[in-house]
Parts: sequence; C-alpha cells; structure tokens
Amino acid sequence: MSWAGSEAPQVYLGQNRVGVWSPTAADAAVQWLDSASPEEGWSRAVETLKGDDKPKARKVAVWLSGALARPFVFQPVQGLRRRSEALTVAAGLAPEATGLQGPCEVWLDGWTAGKPCVAVAVDRALREQIESTARAEKLRLTSLRPWWVAALNAALDETAAIRLLAVEEVDALTVLSGEPGSIAAATCYAPSPDASQSQALLTRTLMAANVSAEYARRAHLQAGDMLPFDVRCEQLA
Repeated sequence: MSWAGSEAPQVYLGQNRVGVWSPTAADAAVQWLDSASPEEGWSRAVETLKGDDKPKARKVAVWLSGALARPFVFQPVQGLRRRSEALTVAAGLAPEATGLQGPCEVWLDGWTAGKPCVAVAVDRALREQIESTARAEKLRLTSLRPWWVAALNAALDETAAIRLLAVEEVDALTVLSGEPGSIAAATCYAPSPDASQSQALLTRTLMAANVSAEYARRAHLQAGDMLPFDVRCEQLA
C-alpha cells in the first residue's frame, strides 16, 4: 500500500508509542514518540502536528496499532436482523473476545444477517478522545483504521492466494486466516509475544488451519519519508 503524494499528515498510534508524519514539517521523516498510554500518545501527536511549519486546520489520517484495534470474527446470532442490533451485540461481546478492558465500540465489515463477519473492537473512551481532541484542535479526521488492514491489503496485492497473515507490531501480533477473499479466524495477541513464542504460536496456527507456509505471510511496519507507515511483507518461514 502506498501513500505517496498524499498531503494529509498521518499518525500511527500504539499502546506506548506514536509515530507522526507531516508533509509540511521541516523534517519529513516520521517522528517517533514514547508515551505512557494511547491517550497521552494522541495528545503528543496533536501537539507535534501543531508545531510544524504550517500549523493550520488540516486533515489527518490515523492508524491504530493491533493492540488498540483488535479483530475478531462475529458469528451469526439468531434473531438479529438490523445492523444497529448487530453492532450492539458485538460491542457487548468484544471485551471477552479481544481482551480489551471497558466499554468497546465495534466496526463490522460487510455484516449480513445470518453470516459471520470480521469485527474490529476499539476502546470507546479512546475513540471519543481522539475525535474530541481533533475537533478542539481543528483537525479533520480523514480516517481512523487499524494498521493491520493496510498490511492485509498489501499482502493480498502481492499474493491473492494468501491464507494466513501474521501482522507483527511492537505492541501486538495479529493473526488473520481463511480462504482467499475471506477471513475465517482473527486473533490479536497483546502484548506481542517474543520471537520464540511468536514462531511457536504461528507454527501451531499453520498446522491447525492446515495451511502450508507457501500461502502464509508475515507483515511488518516500515517507516520512510515518502511512505511513512508502509508495509513490508515476507513469506512466513
């Protein structure tokens, strides 16, 4: 996935680290900042954007790390007919399904009554803080999305037949699997396992899903000047 030519600043928000990129800043490189929490990280990102060469009202795209935007598969629930009802039920299931604490907001991808779909859970208070701070600072959010979605799109662009993707970030390991064109299982491990634990976990996942390494990929975040939060994919060993 490429963002070359985009004029909108971008923020990558993680559990304890935030990356800020602005095309109008004196230094076009991504600025990485440590934080005690995602809320503090977002505040630091906003202050950084305000301090660049053109601190005017502008757009900003926000990427959420896997630890902050956790996927799970929302299974069919008998009697659900409306999307609004499905969102309410999914939000109630999200803490147990993802390990997030407190009330969650859920996004459903392509929900249809009687069929499973991918759900993404985000801490509701964090989402509200991101939006309220943006309004107060005259920043217009053009998007608020999980970074693993960018990783999935990049992996599919390279190999349409992919059946398992492991998205490795500093604060989470997100594993997505299924037949080409669909996601049958989605799990987030946060905090991220260490290298040996991650390899053992992925080996077991491949075996359980009956997927050969040929159809499995590993994705990492790669920061640059023109592609601030780009994706690097490699075959899963």
